[in-house]
This record gives sequence, C-alpha cells and structure tokens, in this order.
Amino acid sequence: MKKIIWIIILIIGIGISGYFFCAKNNLENDVIEHVMVEKNIPKENIVSSKAFVANLPGVRNYMVSIKIENDTNTYFYYKNKNDEIILESYTDENGEEHVMD
Repeated sequence: MKKIIWIIILIIGIGISGYFFCAKNNLENDVIEHVMVEKNIPKENIVSSKAFVANLPGVRNYMVSIKIENDTNTYFYYKNKNDEIILESYTDENGEEHVMD
C-alpha cells in the first residue's frame, strides 16, 4: 500500500514539474518568435533567451529575458491573458531597470 502511495506522489510530482517546464518552454518560443517578427530581429542576433519564474502576481509570474547582439540592454517579456507578448521592462548597461507600465 505504501508503494502505491509513493508511486502516485511521484507521478503527481513529475506531472507538475513537466507542466512548468512546458509552460516556460512554450513562452520562450513565443517570445523569440515575437521578437523576430514584430521587432524584425534575426534569430542569429538573439544572443540569449531564458524563461524563468518571476514570482510576480498574475500573468507576470512567467517571464523571458532576451539579450540581443550589439545591444547592452536585457529585455523582459511576458504573455498577458489575451496571449499577447508584452515588454514588461528592460535593464540598461548600468543595471538600472526601466519598467514599461
């Protein structure tokens, strides 16, 4: 009986972590596509992209940081309730954050 309970707990844990991994991965892909299409930045010029949990309220909980070649800023995007990609803020070369709202 204890084995079954542990197996169920393990399956639930794997399911939850898999959901978070997929949500972050999908958001990262959507943001990269948005930057390429809407901002006309070639994929080769995107130096890094990283999806992360921001611990902010609501839809801003999952965000993606983007660094672009020859640009010292780091841009932070999230997806709103209407599935639109929104620039939340950017950090300049001095490390100062500029919130867009």
